[in-house]
Amino acid sequence: MKYIDFLDKAVERKAQYEEIGVNQTFGQAYFSALRNGNETVDFNYVIWDSDVDPILADCRRFGVTEFTVSSTFSSLVQIIAAFVDRGCRLDGMTKVKGTYDAPGTDERILIPAFLLRVGQEGDHA
Repeated sequence: MKYIDFLDKAVERKAQYEEIGVNQTFGQAYFSALRNGNETVDFNYVIWDSDVDPILADCRRFGVTEFTVSSTFSSLVQIIAAFVDRGCRLDGMTKVKGTYDAPGTDERILIPAFLLRVGQEGDHA
């Protein structure tokens, strides 16, 4: 996974997301993906409508070219559509490591996730 030094250093000094101008949902997804051992930033919690533009801004700011969404919240289809409307490409489904171990193993459970590729700023579907 692409490490984001800026975020790693901000956490070391216990900075809050709003202090450093980073969307909280993006920051939480980044650190959750690191903990789970995923190759991409994975959004495994709710993404609100108001998060879509800031998430894309943070992706572009930090050079994140793809991300996954493994959350199953109720308005997921609308959120995926909002990312696509803003120039992301839905590249189908993949599997990511979940937040807990598979029963009887030390390996994270694999769960389905949408794979999205970040378009250039100003791209629209």
